[in-house]
Amino acid sequence: MNPIRKPWAGSMTDRERFNRQMHYQSVDRCFNMEFGYWKENFQLWPLFYENGITSNAEADAFFSFDRIEQIGGANWMCPPFEEKEVGRHDNKIVLINADGLMAEVLASGRDTIPHYLKSSVTTPEDWKRVKEEHFDINAPGRTIDVAALKARHPDDRDYPLGVSCGSMIGKVRDMLTFEGLAYACYDYPDMVEDMVETCCQLVEHSLDQLLGQFAFDYASGWEDICFKNGPIVSVPFFRDV
Repeated sequence: MNPIRKPWAGSMTDRERFNRQMHYQSVDRCFNMEFGYWKENFQLWPLFYENGITSNAEADAFFSFDRIEQIGGANWMCPPFEEKEVGRHDNKIVLINADGLMAEVLASGRDTIPHYLKSSVTTPEDWKRVKEEHFDINAPGRTIDVAALKARHPDDRDYPLGVSCGSMIGKVRDMLTFEGLAYACYDYPDMVEDMVETCCQLVEHSLDQLLGQFAFDYASGWEDICFKNGPIVSVPFFRDV
């Protein structure tokens, strides 16, 4: 794959530019990066498929964006639920996804937001079982190969490297569904608080393995818990949980 253009001119490395911009200091130019593309774009946009571009990483290189990387651990289910099809009707497939949700998707394969039908977790008893099966902090998959990551991202790199801080409540929303979390905050507040604490412990477990091993340039997390009238969880939830 050959880039469609040369890198933007600049007098700083990507790492220098990123750090200076994040600290409101002068830069040679703005750090240039892209959020990403819907996966269907790689099959539908001629610019991509005619040049063999099949992923966001390849697209970044193709457009000569500034390089930015991120590493982290298994901060969520490990192992995830087995993804499997459980039914079909009309032009739709019903499946169980990696978060244990029963979801309805288009049989055509077109990538849209699924219609979620049912969560594997609706009661504290469900959570107890799922926590034991999928959230064991000592699961082998939670051990990070630090040496391999250090070889891939040396200390003298010229690009910014971030550490993933996972999610405290956004992935819980994914597991319970939007409506499920809204009800659970009132029906089972202790269960929701334990879910948040579990996520926190998993992130700490990853960070304990990584911090001190790398000179990180940034940290990032993900939640996505808003809707049209505001956040799904209350102000007291943010304060107390």
